[in-house]
Formats: sequence, structure tokens, C-alpha cells
Amino acid sequence: MMGPPPTEAERLRALGLALVHAVRSPLAAIRALAEEGQGQAAGAAWGEGLALIDAQVERVDAMLGDYAVLVRARPARRRRVPLRDLIDRACVAVVRRETMAVLPVLIEAPNDEVAVDAVQVERVLIELLTNALEAPGVTTVRLSASCEASALRLAVSDDGAGVPAAIQSRVGEPFVSTKPWGTGLGWALCRMHARAHGGELTIDSAEPGTIASVVLPLRDEG
Repeated sequence: MMGPPPTEAERLRALGLALVHAVRSPLAAIRALAEEGQGQAAGAAWGEGLALIDAQVERVDAMLGDYAVLVRARPARRRRVPLRDLIDRACVAVVRRETMAVLPVLIEAPNDEVAVDAVQVERVLIELLTNALEAPGVTTVRLSASCEASALRLAVSDDGAGVPAAIQSRVGEPFVSTKPWGTGLGWALCRMHARAHGGELTIDSAEPGTIASVVLPLRDEG
């Protein structure tokens, strides 16, 4: 017996995932050729050009990955993990993006164990830190974490140019970005992962300066 036909949203989601798969295959081939060519390039200009191609392909592939995660939203899989381990892993991931190497992050966090989805919370931290470090005019970034009244609060603050008031309430919507070149998918992932925990993402920006906060209700998972 056949079930009900797919809704329009389900059809669009399936189409989007099919497009992600279709685009990623040629991107992988382009990247492989660019990496191979870097070792064979005659002249610095060719080498730099191929390196740029490689970097841009990586950027597009990351955006496709973000989109795929968004349309495959899943519940939080909570396990007890040391909070500082999550923070340390997120910082290492940001360093690999070559953003944090020139601007250290000031961290204030206990080493409490928290029952959260480690993959989701790690991704939230990576996106919050990356957005703060890429803010125009930023010189200081702080990450604070605390467990208050059965909730985990993560906050990343910076002293950059701030988020325009016109879009503050829309941060977290796909394709609403605080950066001219951005897609807004990173913020959308933060909000999605926060809501998977029953929490929320909030932005407080006074121009200059921004505080991006995620509050996640906690519960024991054994």
C-alpha cells in the first residue's frame, strides 16, 4: 500500500540533496587536479592560481556540506562529555581554518561534564568563534561558558564592527549573513543545533561589539 505523496517541502529537500551530490562529484575532480597541478606548476603565478582554485573549491564544498546538514536535521544525541574538551576541539578546528592563528581567544569555562550532543555543540562553537574572528575591526574575542539553573550558556563576544540592527532579529535564517560574502548557513546551523537541544541562539550587538549566545537546557543522560 502506497503512502501519501511527498509534500512540496519534501520534494524540494530531496532535490537539494540530489544537487549537492551532483555538484560535489565534479568539485572533487577539480580539487584533485588543482592539488596535482600545484606540484607541477611552472612559475609562482601558476602555483598561486591553482592554490586559489583549491581553496575556493574547499569553500564551496563546505557550503554544500552545511546545506546537507541543514536539510537532514536530527535530534540531539546527548552524552556526558567534559565541557573543556568540546571547547578545545572547537578551537583546534578554527585554527585549521587559519583564522585563529593571528588572534588568540580568551576562554573562561569550567571543566564540568555536560549532557549534550558533542558533534552539534562543537559545530556551534566553531561557527560562533569563526564569525567573531572574521568580524571587521575585531581585536579581542572572548568565549565564556557556564552552567546556570540547569542550562549551559555559551557566549562568544567580540569588539568588531557589530551586526547591523536591521538584520539582528533575522540572524539564524538561511542566506541572512552578517558578511557581504556569507551565506548565513553557519548561523542557521547554530540555531538548528541549539533548538535540537531545546535551546536558542541570540545575538546582542551594539555596533561596535557583538555577543552571540546559545543557551541549552541540560538533563542527565546517565
